[in-house]
Amino acid sequence: MEGKQIILESYSISDLCLKLFGKCNGRYKKEALNFLKENGFDGDIFKDKNKNSKYIRQTKSCPVCGKDFTAIIGHKKEKKTCSISCSNSFKPKRKIAGIKENAARRRPTGRKEIKVEKDCIICSNHFIGSKKAKTCSNECYKQHMKNVMSEKVDNGDHVGWTSRSISSYPEEFFKGVLKNIEIEYEFNYPVKKYSLGLKSRACYFLDFYIEKDGKKIDLEIDGKQHEMPERTESDIIRDDALTRNGFIVYRIKWKNPTNEKNKIYIEEEITKLRDFLWAGSLNG
Repeated sequence: MEGKQIILESYSISDLCLKLFGKCNGRYKKEALNFLKENGFDGDIFKDKNKNSKYIRQTKSCPVCGKDFTAIIGHKKEKKTCSISCSNSFKPKRKIAGIKENAARRRPTGRKEIKVEKDCIICSNHFIGSKKAKTCSNECYKQHMKNVMSEKVDNGDHVGWTSRSISSYPEEFFKGVLKNIEIEYEFNYPVKKYSLGLKSRACYFLDFYIEKDGKKIDLEIDGKQHEMPERTESDIIRDDALTRNGFIVYRIKWKNPTNEKNKIYIEEEITKLRDFLWAGSLNG
């Protein structure tokens, strides 16, 4: 009677395992089933006793296609229909609203831009572009902007570019070098281009302007940007204009002294610069 009483008071096979053995796994479930058979019961005794289940599974009929399906009653994700296709048909407003929303996102906000035929103001090539377009390519546009800026400078509408207030790390480094070798200098010294014979109101800014033994020296510390073809070409024009007007341009290619090789290179360049400024190289 005691065994039957334990079975009747249990509401699942797992609950019976815990009451009989204090633990529940596959092995003990098999022993619990044997215990049921020994007492004249089977697993169906717990069919209506699943008290530890929060939700009840129930067979429902789909309101769209009429098929039967199983749903968890009371769950927040309780199925209303048997499939996604039936769900979309059951709630058409959500589907239509999504389509309208996506269509609104794809709809252009402004009018379609009108293309017209015209001639490029730089190279005179015939092209098709917007009403505001004046050039046929990026290259022509860059040249056009240069021409516009030059015209502003010539007319006095633009007085040129001003000196930088912030110096780079290489420039700060050589400020210390010049101080150590006792050389006076002017940082970012402006030289007007028209004073060099160039048709421009802008200025060249010398990294370090040094006057030594009656000579005017332009010390330039060149970063990687000076290796670009366009910058190299402009540097040649700049150095030629300064040289023709009595300046000595002295350039040092910058390499960050973060390794032994670069440290040796920078030390050699500092030695060459010191010899150039103090060892009579200016008079040679």
